[in-house]
Amino acid sequence: MELAARFVEKSPDETPWNRSPWMFYLWGHSYEFEANKNWDRIEKFAEYIAGKDDIWYATNLEICDYTEAWNRLLTSADGRRIYNPTAYTLWYSTDSQCGCIRPGEEI
Repeated sequence: MELAARFVEKSPDETPWNRSPWMFYLWGHSYEFEANKNWDRIEKFAEYIAGKDDIWYATNLEICDYTEAWNRLLTSADGRRIYNPTAYTLWYSTDSQCGCIRPGEEI
Protein backbone atom coordinates (compact mmCIF):
# COMPACT_ATOMS: atom_id res chain seq x y z
CA MET A 1 0.00 0.00 0.00
CA GLU A 2 2.95 2.34 0.53
CA LEU A 3 3.86 2.01 -3.15
CA ALA A 4 0.25 2.58 -4.17
CA ALA A 5 0.11 5.75 -2.07
CA ARG A 6 3.36 6.99 -3.58
CA PHE A 7 1.94 6.34 -7.05
CA VAL A 8 -1.40 8.04 -6.40
CA GLU A 9 -0.47 10.97 -4.16
CA LYS A 10 1.24 13.93 -5.75
CA SER A 11 3.12 16.73 -4.10
CA PRO A 12 1.39 20.15 -4.25
CA ASP A 13 3.87 21.53 -6.81
CA GLU A 14 3.64 18.50 -9.08
CA THR A 15 1.95 18.76 -12.46
CA PRO A 16 1.66 16.23 -15.28
CA TRP A 17 4.44 17.94 -17.20
CA ASN A 18 7.05 18.14 -14.44
CA ARG A 19 6.84 14.48 -13.50
CA SER A 20 8.09 11.60 -15.59
CA PRO A 21 5.40 9.09 -16.51
CA TRP A 22 5.04 6.33 -13.92
CA MET A 23 3.69 2.84 -14.29
CA PHE A 24 2.29 0.78 -11.43
CA TYR A 25 2.37 -2.79 -12.59
CA LEU A 26 0.42 -5.24 -10.46
CA TRP A 27 0.93 -8.87 -11.26
CA GLY A 28 -0.44 -11.94 -9.57
CA HIS A 29 -2.92 -14.77 -9.73
CA SER A 30 -6.15 -15.24 -7.84
CA TYR A 31 -5.06 -18.66 -6.58
CA GLU A 32 -2.17 -16.96 -4.76
CA PHE A 33 -4.59 -14.82 -2.75
CA GLU A 34 -6.60 -17.92 -1.96
CA ALA A 35 -3.54 -19.93 -0.92
CA ASN A 36 -2.14 -17.08 1.19
CA LYS A 37 -5.55 -16.14 2.59
CA ASN A 38 -4.97 -12.46 1.84
CA TRP A 39 -7.84 -11.49 -0.43
CA ASP A 40 -8.34 -8.51 1.87
CA ARG A 41 -5.03 -7.03 0.66
CA ILE A 42 -5.99 -6.99 -3.02
CA GLU A 43 -9.50 -5.78 -2.21
CA LYS A 44 -8.09 -2.91 -0.14
CA PHE A 45 -5.67 -2.04 -2.96
CA ALA A 46 -8.40 -2.16 -5.63
CA GLU A 47 -10.68 0.07 -3.57
CA TYR A 48 -7.88 2.57 -3.01
CA ILE A 49 -6.61 2.75 -6.59
CA ALA A 50 -9.97 2.61 -8.42
CA GLY A 51 -11.79 5.49 -10.06
CA LYS A 52 -8.94 7.99 -10.40
CA ASP A 53 -9.41 10.28 -13.41
CA ASP A 54 -5.68 10.73 -13.95
CA ILE A 55 -4.78 7.01 -14.05
CA TRP A 56 -4.97 4.90 -17.16
CA TYR A 57 -6.01 1.37 -16.20
CA ALA A 58 -4.63 -0.84 -18.95
CA THR A 59 -4.04 -4.46 -19.83
CA ASN A 60 -0.65 -5.80 -20.89
CA LEU A 61 -1.76 -5.72 -24.54
CA GLU A 62 -2.97 -2.12 -24.30
CA ILE A 63 0.38 -1.03 -22.85
CA CYS A 64 2.25 -2.92 -25.57
CA ASP A 65 0.08 -1.44 -28.35
CA TYR A 66 0.48 2.09 -26.96
CA THR A 67 4.26 1.73 -26.68
CA GLU A 68 4.48 0.45 -30.24
CA ALA A 69 2.33 3.35 -31.46
CA TRP A 70 4.56 5.83 -29.62
CA ASN A 71 7.62 4.31 -31.27
CA ARG A 72 6.01 4.82 -34.71
CA LEU A 73 5.77 8.61 -34.34
CA LEU A 74 7.58 10.35 -37.16
CA THR A 75 9.66 13.45 -36.47
CA SER A 76 10.85 15.95 -39.08
CA ALA A 77 14.59 16.27 -39.71
CA ASP A 78 14.71 19.58 -37.82
CA GLY A 79 12.71 18.13 -34.89
CA ARG A 80 10.03 20.81 -35.08
CA ARG A 81 7.18 18.67 -36.43
CA ILE A 82 5.84 15.32 -35.44
CA TYR A 83 3.33 13.11 -37.21
CA ASN A 84 1.23 10.33 -35.71
CA PRO A 85 0.62 7.64 -38.37
CA THR A 86 -1.14 5.33 -35.91
CA ALA A 87 -4.76 4.85 -34.83
CA TYR A 88 -3.93 5.86 -31.24
CA THR A 89 -4.15 9.20 -29.51
CA LEU A 90 -0.73 9.62 -27.92
CA TRP A 91 -0.02 11.86 -24.92
CA TYR A 92 3.13 13.89 -24.33
CA SER A 93 4.46 16.53 -21.98
CA THR A 94 6.90 19.39 -22.45
CA ASP A 95 8.48 21.75 -19.96
CA SER A 96 5.25 23.71 -19.69
CA GLN A 97 2.29 21.71 -20.94
CA CYS A 98 0.62 18.39 -21.57
CA GLY A 99 -0.99 17.55 -24.85
CA CYS A 100 -1.94 14.84 -27.25
CA ILE A 101 -1.39 14.04 -30.87
CA ARG A 102 -4.39 12.39 -32.46
CA PRO A 103 -4.35 9.70 -35.15
CA GLY A 104 -3.17 11.12 -38.46
CA GLU A 105 -2.34 14.50 -36.90
CA GLU A 106 0.82 16.51 -37.43
CA ILE A 107 1.88 19.11 -34.89
